[in-house]
Amino acid sequence: KHVQYTHSETAQMILDHWEKEKGTFVKVYPRDYHRMRDLIDAYTKPGLSEEQVIEKAFDEAMK
Repeated sequence: KHVQYTHSETAQMILDHWEKEKGTFVKVYPRDYHRMRDLIDAYTKPGLSEEQVIEKAFDEAMK
């Protein structure tokens, strides 16, 4: 829809060459997201519910 609304030549070129261009895109995540994922992984243990793991990770992140 971006191309339809803006008539962007760059956007159209990307779409026309998507197989080549898609490799130039990167996902950007906030640092806090990565930190929480790392903490969740660190607290994931047998016997803890998902809710308990997330709560422990959140508590650690707030220190």
